[in-house]
Amino acid sequence: MTPEPSDDWADLVAGPRPDSEEVGRLRQAGRLTEPELRRLDAELTLNRLLDGHRRPPEPSSNFTSRVLAEIARESRPTAAPLPWWQRLGWMPRAAAFAALALVATLVWSQVVARQQSRLAGRASELGLAANVPGLDAGSLVDFEVIRHMGSVPKAEDDALILALAQ
Repeated sequence: MTPEPSDDWADLVAGPRPDSEEVGRLRQAGRLTEPELRRLDAELTLNRLLDGHRRPPEPSSNFTSRVLAEIARESRPTAAPLPWWQRLGWMPRAAAFAALALVATLVWSQVVARQQSRLAGRASELGLAANVPGLDAGSLVDFEVIRHMGSVPKAEDDALILALAQ
């Protein structure tokens, strides 16, 4: 009885130069089926064709320089990674600018609000002044009258006012 062929008989003949003794044992009657024998012959024929036409590849003219350049590139020290705050780049500056702009806007709005409240207070005082007896509301339109309202009257002015009032 002939021993069973190994399952990897194709691997034995697939190399560049298969062992002739192993090939002879595979060809013995009863070792391989007819389709397996045809496949074995095809493999061996292909191997002979490839072995006959195969030339060793020639290295390129700059092979050595390329190898040395690759070795130099791999052995070059890599830069240390940047800290996280430097990787952000312009972000901290933009955030600082935005915060400064926000503070400036808030301060400016407070100044404007204070000015408006002062103007509103003065307008209410002006409304009260219009109700003062003896003061004509039309005189409040004249700027000179309004400008002199806050000044201390002189004695001559008091005499003139009394004379005009009679």
